[in-house]
Amino acid sequence: MKRLIAAAAALAVLASLVGCGAESAEPVETETVIATAAPTTEPTSAPTAEPEETAEPTAEPTAEPTPVPTVEPTPVPTAEPAPAPTIEPTAEPTPEAVDLLAFYLSIEEEYGLNGQMALEGDYLDGFFPGLADIETVQLVAYTSMIGSVVSEFVFVQCADSADAETVAAILQARADAQAEGGAWYPASMADWEKTVVLTGEGGFAAMIALGDDSDAVAEKYLALFE
Repeated sequence: MKRLIAAAAALAVLASLVGCGAESAEPVETETVIATAAPTTEPTSAPTAEPEETAEPTAEPTAEPTPVPTVEPTPVPTAEPAPAPTIEPTAEPTPEAVDLLAFYLSIEEEYGLNGQMALEGDYLDGFFPGLADIETVQLVAYTSMIGSVVSEFVFVQCADSADAETVAAILQARADAQAEGGAWYPASMADWEKTVVLTGEGGFAAMIALGDDSDAVAEKYLALFE
């Protein structure tokens, strides 16, 4: 733009000079004015601002997920099988543990023996001479109050086991005497012949006179010692 203005000014000066020459006959030495174009000021390029280094954004630390604790399953306790209860074997009955009176009463109830009486004192001496002289731990003697009924029982535990044979002999003598006529009645004597006399360890002796049931009661008695 400045160059155009300078050129236009030069042309205007030149035109005015030409006009003046036409009026004068003599040539006028003219000094050619060379319009010097004003130096064009090169626009100073504004320094390009160096782009500032963009600060690299600091990478935010990625939050590591908190590991969820693995819950270990609680082991189910294995139920220990309950030990089978040990069944203690029943202790073998000892001779001392045998209750002779209780046994007799059970027989009396089982067979419905009514009218029984205990043999003591003179009755005992009359039926079983010598038995009262022997020291005993247990002595159970019962007979029927009716003479014709054969239901007589004697159960003895001697203090001295050596006396058991003596007691057995006394009991057998009673059974034999009744069977041989002491019972008076033939049927009664026949029942006395079925009498059972027993001896055993521990000084025990027994006489069971119950006719046809004598053997069955004897088995029950022996079972007390098994």
